Amino acid sequence: MDKTNVLVIGGTSFIARKFISEHKKDFNITSVSRRDSGYSKEIVIQDFSKLEDDIFKKNEIVINFAAIVHNPSEKDELVYSSINFELPIFLAEKSKKNMGSQFIQISTISVYGEVDEINQHTPCIPTNHYGKYKLKADDALMKLSSNDFTVTCVRPSMVYGAKNCPGNLSSLINLVKKNIPLPFNGIDNKRQFLNVYNLAHALKAIIEKQLDGIILIADEEKVSTSFLVNSIYEIQGSRNKNFKFSIFWKLVGFLKPDIVRKLCSNLIIHNTYSLQQLGIKKPKTIVEGLREMLGVT
Repeated sequence: MDKTNVLVIGGTSFIARKFISEHKKDFNITSVSRRDSGYSKEIVIQDFSKLEDDIFKKNEIVINFAAIVHNPSEKDELVYSSINFELPIFLAEKSKKNMGSQFIQISTISVYGEVDEINQHTPCIPTNHYGKYKLKADDALMKLSSNDFTVTCVRPSMVYGAKNCPGNLSSLINLVKKNIPLPFNGIDNKRQFLNVYNLAHALKAIIEKQLDGIILIADEEKVSTSFLVNSIYEIQGSRNKNFKFSIFWKLVGFLKPDIVRKLCSNLIIHNTYSLQQLGIKKPKTIVEGLREMLGVT
């Protein structure tokens, strides 16, 4: 039986690399990247909007991982519009025109703005250019959906796991590694993350089942900042210097509310499909993910 041909856009991104490594035997994957990653079936091109029709004619499925994430130093709104809105529409239209069967957009929960709980009915009120243009793309992509062309927008929680993982969890790990006293004990919030392994295998199910529409996905574990910090200490085998300092966080909350929101707030996500429904019988846990990030087997 012939393998499904999958075109991955942004193949050097953290999530794309994991998807390719996990499923290059399950699908016939072609990667489109801006730099050479060493993958045997790779097209290196600086401007993804210059991709020709022939590439799309050979691939039934297109997954777009390319994006510019929220970056306070990037002030040019046109950059976000070009990469997070115009590019996905171009790619999806190319795929549909050339008889593709499914376009999968890796979107973001940033489209919802600053909320503590997300479900299918949560209003989208983005607070930055990243979320704004991701939402604009999702809305436009949904209009391209038809009986012959499935459009899927995946909105994952914060993705973690494996070495060289970007994001706030890596920053927290680096902070713990400094071996200084940290005031995170007693922060008993509840947050859901998403292991990159779990996401890669969810994408496989989305392709095989031709799942469409907006899909929310997160690990089903709910963990606190205190639990994360204590787990990092335990995994790396160092003395736990985590202590409770409630007054400190009240002061930080007054001066730097964004920092407190990242570290102390809740984030509950109601998955569109459970990980089990997506065929993930043994999801990677938060502790397993932290061990991978720390390089401890």
